[in-house]
Amino acid sequence: MKLHLVTFGNRSTRAGRDFFANASALRDAALAGGVDHAHALSSDVYAGTSFEARNAELLREPRGAGYWVWKPWVIRRALDQIGPEDVLLYSDAGKRKITVPFPRPDRLAQLARLVPEGMIAGMQLYNAPNGDWTKGDAFSLMEGDEPEFHTAHQIQVGWSAWTQSPAAYALLDQWQRFNEDRRIVSDDENVLDLPNDPGFVEHRHDQSIYTLLVFKMNLPFLDFSRRPARRFVRQVRARDGVSLRKIWGGEAVLKALENHFAQQGESEPLKAVARSVVRRIRQ
Repeated sequence: MKLHLVTFGNRSTRAGRDFFANASALRDAALAGGVDHAHALSSDVYAGTSFEARNAELLREPRGAGYWVWKPWVIRRALDQIGPEDVLLYSDAGKRKITVPFPRPDRLAQLARLVPEGMIAGMQLYNAPNGDWTKGDAFSLMEGDEPEFHTAHQIQVGWSAWTQSPAAYALLDQWQRFNEDRRIVSDDENVLDLPNDPGFVEHRHDQSIYTLLVFKMNLPFLDFSRRPARRFVRQVRARDGVSLRKIWGGEAVLKALENHFAQQGESEPLKAVARSVVRRIRQ
C-alpha cells in the first residue's frame, strides 16, 4: 500500500494570501514525514478544462476560490491516479503554513482500507448541528429534509481518506454534482419554500453538501466525542500547533487510541479503534 496526499491552494486571493505557498509547505512536510507521493495543486490544474468552463461563474466567487466547487474534482482526479491497493489522503492547505512535524497518517489510511466502504469521510465536528450551518434550499434540493440530518453535527471537509472504491466514487460524483448547483452551494438567499432552521448561523457551502451526502449514503466518519477518544482529544489539543481540524491532529488521536487498546490487551488494536470511533449516521 502506498500513501498519497493531495492538497490545493490558490496562488493569490483578494485578501493577499498565498494559499499555494501553504499547500506547497504541506506537500513538503508530508513527503518528509514518509508519505509516498504528495501533490500541491492550484487553479492551474483545471485551466482550460470543461470543469472550468462549466463553473466559470462560481469560480469567480472569492470565498473558497469558488465556494470550494473544485474540491471533489481535485480529489477525484488524484484518486484516478493512484494504485488499486493505495490510499489517497486529502488535506486543506490551511490559512497558515504547517509548523509541526507531519506524521505519516498510517492509521487513518488503514481505517479507510478496513471499512467496507473503502473511505473515511473525515471527523464529525462538535457543537455544529447541521441545520445551524446549512440553508433550507440545500435540504430541499438534495432531498435531505429529515430530522436527524438537521440535528446531527456536521462532518468537516478539511481532511479525509479515500480508496478507489465504488462508495468513494459515488460520493465524489454526487458531491461534484451538487457543488455545481449555485442554489445549493452559494450564499444566495433561498428560492424554495423550506426556511432555514431557527438556529441558522450561516451556510457552509461544500461542507453542508458533503455532510448531507455522507448522512444520506450512510458513509463512515470519525466520532471522537465519546470515551476513551475524548481523553486523547484533550491531550492532542494541548500540543502546540496541533488542531483536530488538521489531518495530523486526527492521526495523533488515532495513534493514542491504538496504543490505549494495545495496552488493554486487544490482539488487533486498530480494529478496536474502528469499533470505538468509526461511526455512521445509521449504525
